[in-house]
Amino acid sequence: MMSCSTSHLSSTSPKEITSKPRLVPYNKTFIWGVNGHPVTNLDYVNTSLDQDLRLLKEHQFNAYRFDIRTDLDGNVRLHPDRFLVLLQKAQKEGISINPVLLINEFLDDFKLNLDEAYNRGYRQMKGFAHQYSEFIEYYTLGNEQELRFITAGSDGKYMHDYDIEKFKVVAAYLKGMHQGLKEVDPNAKAIINSAGWLHFGYYDLLQKEEVPYDILGYHWYSKNHTFISDFGEGRIIDILYERFQKPIWLTEINAKRGSYDSEISQSELMQTYIKSLHQQRHVEAFFVYELYDQPYLIHQDWAGPKEANFGIVKWKKAPYQYEYKPISKVLRFGIEEANHGYEDYIYALFSDLKNELPSKENLAYWVQRLKDLNNSPQIVHEFYEKNDIKRIAQKTPEAMISQTYQDLLHRLPLKSEIKFWLKKLEKNPNLDIRKSIIVSQDYWDESIWEGYERRTGFDRP
Repeated sequence: MMSCSTSHLSSTSPKEITSKPRLVPYNKTFIWGVNGHPVTNLDYVNTSLDQDLRLLKEHQFNAYRFDIRTDLDGNVRLHPDRFLVLLQKAQKEGISINPVLLINEFLDDFKLNLDEAYNRGYRQMKGFAHQYSEFIEYYTLGNEQELRFITAGSDGKYMHDYDIEKFKVVAAYLKGMHQGLKEVDPNAKAIINSAGWLHFGYYDLLQKEEVPYDILGYHWYSKNHTFISDFGEGRIIDILYERFQKPIWLTEINAKRGSYDSEISQSELMQTYIKSLHQQRHVEAFFVYELYDQPYLIHQDWAGPKEANFGIVKWKKAPYQYEYKPISKVLRFGIEEANHGYEDYIYALFSDLKNELPSKENLAYWVQRLKDLNNSPQIVHEFYEKNDIKRIAQKTPEAMISQTYQDLLHRLPLKSEIKFWLKKLEKNPNLDIRKSIIVSQDYWDESIWEGYERRTGFDRP
């Protein structure tokens, strides 16, 4: 995928497009989501739900994942009225709500017998699903449960890295949750996740114990590695898919410590994550952690400042005025590019070169040609030939350069850019500057931002 940088064509030959927008896995709709805590954390509860949903739509997130605390009968304990309103509003906006049902307090420090663990899981999930199944399709059963029984000092790759007796209690509880969910809604999907990295052994244990679930959730926080990294035994996502044959959702992903070290490094790593998606078709969902920073956590003994800065927006000051971090721009560009990059580029060609909007048939044809050729100079050559695109009427070189930039990049050229192209024209008076611009990264980026604004109704950053 292309970078959303704002570099200009000032000193070197324009960089040709090498973008590979995300392809939909197995003809399914790819899910872009964000995590939050809208009914459990003060930094969220003190904001409006309308603001949450507006931010989701601004970034083109179509799913909102967050933790829920219930009693053993599945009744929401914290802000139940707010939760119901959120479900209703999100449904109207076409946003999927993905609740994470927390279970640790019901495990009695693993002192339950297995029958009681199963019954508690069944009771909790059945009660919750019975109340809210009309709004919810995807349910997460617990959260990073393996952290509660991984052996100190182990990396989690093997089954013997875990306390098996404690695992059996969790496995029984999860089996009960799955059964309770499917009795209420057989079509609902159950997700079980891990804290990520090399915790393959946890999923091996789930498989050995025959714990049923539909989607494998995986969390990824890193300083520099992507979720397709090779740690000596093969690429992580490939290993997970080949071993367990389940859809894989990245249910939490961000830089380690978020933006605590640097907002720029956080945004650059997120850009790397998104670029990696076109290499990994087994990933079917991507949930950024998280929507807001949580300054409340700074003074909590169990958290501290390193846990408070994962948001894509931050708080400027009370009363809760937010400000976008650089990661917000990366996500807005990256999601638009991944979903509609080819379409946006072809749309721009019609608009800029023919001064008309493409028909559905023409758009589909040229998008498919671009995918097939994966070569922007060739597609531009074909587009010129089939549409009889004419050169700009004879003007002075400076005027031609200025008009080209205004027509295609919607800005005036820099002095250095004018100088660059004058040298090119001096060597080759027949040079078609438009063709060079059209196959450049600048033009690609401009087409993506135009598509974003057209599709969402929001202004680019």
